[in-house]
Order: sequence, then C-alpha cells, then structure tokens
Amino acid sequence: MRKQLIATGLALTALTVGAQVASAQDSGSTYPKTKINGRLYADFSSKENKDDGNGTKSSDSGVGADVKRFYFSVTHEVDKTWSANFTSDIGDHNGKYDVFVKKAYLQGRFSDAFTLRLGSADLPWIPYVEGKYGMRYVENVLIDEYKFGTSADWGVHVLGKLADGRVGYQVSAINGRGYADPTRSNSVDFEGRIDVEPVKGLSFAVGGSRVVSG
Repeated sequence: MRKQLIATGLALTALTVGAQVASAQDSGSTYPKTKINGRLYADFSSKENKDDGNGTKSSDSGVGADVKRFYFSVTHEVDKTWSANFTSDIGDHNGKYDVFVKKAYLQGRFSDAFTLRLGSADLPWIPYVEGKYGMRYVENVLIDEYKFGTSADWGVHVLGKLADGRVGYQVSAINGRGYADPTRSNSVDFEGRIDVEPVKGLSFAVGGSRVVSG
C-alpha cells in the first residue's frame, strides 16, 4: 500500500480555442458556416508517492504535466434548421491515450421546443449535471466517475425548451454501450430528463433510464 503526497500546488486548466471558417459559396449570407473548436484539460504538478512500509519513493514520483482530455470539434451549419457536429475525444483511458468519436450527429432544430439529433450525441443526464456543476476539468460527476452512465451514445435524441426556457427536456433511444463502443446491442435503451428553472440559479431536475441492452 502506498501513500500519495502532493508536494506542490496543482494547476488545472480548461483551455478553449475556436475559429470560424467563412463560406465561399455566398459572402453575403450567414449560411452555410463552419466552426472549429478545441478544448484541453491539463495539469502541471509535483507528486511524491512513498511506500508505507519503508518510506522509499515510488517510480512515478516527480514533476510533470498530465493531459487528461483534449476535445476537437467541427460544427457545420447548413441553415438555421440543419447542422452537423463532429467531436473527437482524445485522452487517458486506462493508462494509455486513445482517440474516440464522442459526437457525430445530424441535427434538425425545428423550434426551441423541438430539436432532433441522429447519431452519437450528448445524453440527457450527465452533460446537464456537468453544466450545473461547472467543475468538469477537476473531476467527473458521480454517475460518470462510477460508470453508472455515460455522457454520449449512438441513437436518436429529442430535446427542447418550453415556457420561455424555464422547462427543458430530453429523451434518447440509444445503443446503450456508450460512444466509445458503437457495436450492436441486443435491444434499445432509453434515457430521459425533465428540468425546471423557476428562477435563475435555482434548478430542479429528474431523470431516469431503462436499460434493456445486453
């Protein structure tokens, strides 16, 4: 058993950069348009691990930088209704860096109350909670950390806002294996959420899932 000591302060950074690529098809129109973004979660720290028995330093002690996650995304808007999103997830998965397609969906936004997404997209619960939590760059939310759920999956997603944005909802019929595993499941899973914000800064939400895939 080892005891871990943090010798210096830990600096955590969520860095977002973005660019917009203008369309050459129609310089007088706002559509189509393409946006490119990147987000980096990283830290720089000094770490000292010692064995409880003899107090010797372990091999993973020292000073270094850790890149936890890097997201690269491209969003292409055809018009005010139709768009597409591609987002890659590059990060430390089980001790090695892997690249996954986190989001790859076609979106039809027909009104504030009804948006349809087809493909791998944000699920109803974890991204919603992360938005309220605001500290994703420090640590995952509990459901994600303990693998009770995932943040994105392949399927059909319906979402929207009602009552001047005070009521929100999302329902997803999904693969059930998460965005990192697009293989076929035995059946379709379902996840949903409804949230209410009666006054700004105060939110109530309830969500649930029906897991039937194998």
